[in-house]
Amino acid sequence: MLKKSLKYFSCILFITLSFSAEAQQQDEQIQAALEDLTAENEQETEDDEFWQQLEYYQKHPINLNKASYEDLTLFTFLNPLQIESLLQYRKWLGNLISIYELQAVPGFDVGIIRRMLPYIYVSDDPFEKNYRLKDYFQGGDWEILFRYKRDIEKKKGFNQKDSLGRTHYLGDPNGYFVRMRYRFASNFSMGITAERDAGEPFTGYGQKGFDFYSMHFYLKDHKSIRALAIGDFRINFGQGLINKQGLTFGKSSMVMNIDHSAPVVLPHTSAMEYGFYRGMAISSGKKNINATFFISDKNEDASLKALDTSLNFFNAFQASGYHRSDGELKNKGSVNLFSSGGSLQYHFNKGHIALNAVYHHFSDSMKRSLPLYALYNMEGKDMLNISMDYGLFLRQLYFFGETAINRIGAIATVNGIIMSVDPRVDISLLYRNYSKVYTSLYTNAFGESTRPQNENGFYAGISFRPKNRWQVDAYADVFRFPWLRYRLDEPSEGKDYFIQTVFTPSKKLTAYLRFRDKQKSLNQLKGEPMANIIPTHKQSIRFQSDWKYSPHINFRNVAELASFHGGNNPISYGYFLAQDLIWKTNRMFSGNFRMAWFKTDDYDSRIYSFENDVRYAYSIPFFYGKGFRSYANLRINLAKKLSFWTKLSRTWYLNQQTIGSGWDEIQGNKRTNVTLEMIYGFR
Repeated sequence: MLKKSLKYFSCILFITLSFSAEAQQQDEQIQAALEDLTAENEQETEDDEFWQQLEYYQKHPINLNKASYEDLTLFTFLNPLQIESLLQYRKWLGNLISIYELQAVPGFDVGIIRRMLPYIYVSDDPFEKNYRLKDYFQGGDWEILFRYKRDIEKKKGFNQKDSLGRTHYLGDPNGYFVRMRYRFASNFSMGITAERDAGEPFTGYGQKGFDFYSMHFYLKDHKSIRALAIGDFRINFGQGLINKQGLTFGKSSMVMNIDHSAPVVLPHTSAMEYGFYRGMAISSGKKNINATFFISDKNEDASLKALDTSLNFFNAFQASGYHRSDGELKNKGSVNLFSSGGSLQYHFNKGHIALNAVYHHFSDSMKRSLPLYALYNMEGKDMLNISMDYGLFLRQLYFFGETAINRIGAIATVNGIIMSVDPRVDISLLYRNYSKVYTSLYTNAFGESTRPQNENGFYAGISFRPKNRWQVDAYADVFRFPWLRYRLDEPSEGKDYFIQTVFTPSKKLTAYLRFRDKQKSLNQLKGEPMANIIPTHKQSIRFQSDWKYSPHINFRNVAELASFHGGNNPISYGYFLAQDLIWKTNRMFSGNFRMAWFKTDDYDSRIYSFENDVRYAYSIPFFYGKGFRSYANLRINLAKKLSFWTKLSRTWYLNQQTIGSGWDEIQGNKRTNVTLEMIYGFR
């Protein structure tokens, strides 16, 4: 009785507090989450599963009284301690009676709750329906997406012809992406994806229609089946030391986001042509024990070379997915990859422990490339990796990690702690030690490099909320490379420091100031027979403000300064200024516009900047040289089920007459890109 009284009292108390339940516009909310995750990252990806999930949960929110730990891991702004805190609150005090009750959960503040609002609801319906298999095929949501992309100015590969009158790129400059997907809650998904990159032929040259096709069938939480995937799927074990195929971001402004665990089996639904399996995976279990097994057989791109008249070898798989020229088509699917593996997990009251294994067999031998830095890369036809991963909650502390070994006995380990030392202070610590001879295939672990090899280091992060309107996030990462690396001809070490202060004086205004300092070593190639190793030092400072001028108009200002210093060379500088206008007139029209100016002394002082895009897409272009950048996005909702998106972007360079290099070179100082997208959703 006391527990129930406390619940109702806390709910009434927090409902009376000043709290804004107004959610941002859907696409702004998701792109804000993406910008946080990609802050200080320099990689773009075609993997849009994260966006698809958030978009789906905006239409079909998660019931917090039914959500599992795995369901809540989708919210990347929640750390494991916050998720466990919510589950323990639910366990001891019963189901939530209002969303506002979240403020009574330890570790949840107004900022976190605002970010969750578009995706959650609270219900205590005792008559939860148990779905049968046939129910999954009725009443779900269909979505059909068509996307078109093109660079207006033609690249060299589309203009220059050979002696046979053919251009280097065998197709036209148009790119197409089509996806049809059906989903029923979070329990069932099936769909087909097709893509053709610009320059890839539709017909001829062994091509039949689109260059890439993908299909999936996915079932989750049906009786004893935790997950079943047929077709294309992804596997995520532990912290990513032996297998990690889901989307994972590196160091970012979300300094507590160091736990790389994810649902073990997921469908592959994006246009990425590398980094997934093709076959079948099943995860099943009862009570505290869960077992997963998968098997896959697919062809990967690689450049085969003749060792002798009967043997071929390759140095590495090619992950770009481009098949535009004779050479790229020759490499398409040239190596067969057979993979299998499994995991046995045991869950107990305060954590879990799991044993994982992955085996790969190549149809042709992988051989190390000639540079000395590749001396310890993988060789042969077979790969075997075994690991143990673990997680343990102890009051306001979460300990996690994974330790792995490959077939030659090399070890990689990563271990971290996330702890709450005060309601306003969270701390994250992580140590990794990846042997220089540890090799793996589909991996994406925490580190300066995504591949867990030839690196050890220590990371410390802190998130501090001194007052309700202020938040300070910072990290320090010290790392060392025991062996040589690309563009680095000796063992080396480096440091990476980051701090960001966010000020939110009102619901209408948010501003942050971000500083990063990174120190590494690189080769200096100045025409000398041997490379000289020089220390490099890159710093950047960025200011951004978001002002909600009215319910229909937002303004965003961005200013960034970067500097780069290598050895005895003079310091080079980079500058970037941008003004964004985000508008929404009514339910039918919305969009955003940016005008930016940039100036950098050289490539080393280049500046990356996140850009809004059409739905399920984003971009992080980099800028060097001198010029202007502008883009405009427009969304038109013609009906409840049908929407159109378009993006038009252009970059003007003031100090160069060509853009790009090689076959991607454009004559002139302008580059213009257009993207058109149509989305039709129905039930």
